[in-house]
Amino acid sequence: MCSKQNPLLSDALDEIIQTIFECIQYLYDEYSEQEEEIDMSAFENFEELKSNYDVYTRIRGFSPRRFIVDYQDLLYFLINDVCQLTYYLEDSYETISILQQQDDWKLGKFVEMFRHNSNLFVAEELLLNPSETEPDKLQRKIRSQYYVVPEFVDGIHHLLTKSEDSIYISHLYLTGHWIDEVSLSSETLLQSTTLEIEQLDQEFIDLLPIIGILVMRYVDNTHLPDNNWLSDTLLDMEEDELSSLKHHFRNGTTETNNDGTEVPYFMTSYLSGFSAQEWADILVEGNSPPWCFDEQTLTGDNAIESFILSIRYERLKDWMNSILD
Repeated sequence: MCSKQNPLLSDALDEIIQTIFECIQYLYDEYSEQEEEIDMSAFENFEELKSNYDVYTRIRGFSPRRFIVDYQDLLYFLINDVCQLTYYLEDSYETISILQQQDDWKLGKFVEMFRHNSNLFVAEELLLNPSETEPDKLQRKIRSQYYVVPEFVDGIHHLLTKSEDSIYISHLYLTGHWIDEVSLSSETLLQSTTLEIEQLDQEFIDLLPIIGILVMRYVDNTHLPDNNWLSDTLLDMEEDELSSLKHHFRNGTTETNNDGTEVPYFMTSYLSGFSAQEWADILVEGNSPPWCFDEQTLTGDNAIESFILSIRYERLKDWMNSILD
């Protein structure tokens, strides 16, 4: 796989390497300041490698993959030795798991991914619950996007040999987000009904055709009367005009402006307003895109009060293509 011809893969490799260097820098600074003398030989080539990476990618314009190819042996020994040292000094997993719940909890993930004999996996059944840990949440995110979960990277050479999807789930595990993550919150949806298109973020505008399709499925499946979901502006339209507009909503239609930008027919300002619970029902129905609930709060009656959803952009494209075929 050639990352230079695949910008998404190249970005993922870059963020993985930057995260690795960030973790090693933190550990170097931490252990250098200890009163007890620590053998720091594990960090011997760190500054040289970090400097060379900047030269390769920022100055010479090489891909992250080219850097890994040229320096994979030095990178392997640096990462492996630092992980083993940290695992020993932090009293194995017990202390690392504590780090996972603090600001620098990525250190635990870094060590678990790259130390010798690491054994990362994603559980079969993962349900959202209020007491879940951050690693549990990341496993849910992975499971939501992959029916068959790829293998994790567990060595620097795997950044060259494993599948793209292995790189992407490993990137998620280290950084906490998909390299092509799209997110949608109930707060954004609730506020959007009062905003004009010029006031909306482009990421949200790009989602409007999909949201329109899902809204129409919800309306059709629940036999919702027009006056229960449409704004007064649309209710005042002629029947033929409104019927044509609904047809565009159902098909996720866009039109092209004079400047070449695509503008969706569906706008949330056309709605009279759904609750957070109704939006959750609309977006996560039986044949919806494979969203993941990153966050969710409930009322005393167990109704959804607020939420944040996430998804890989690639999965959104796949879903849109599947319903348009």
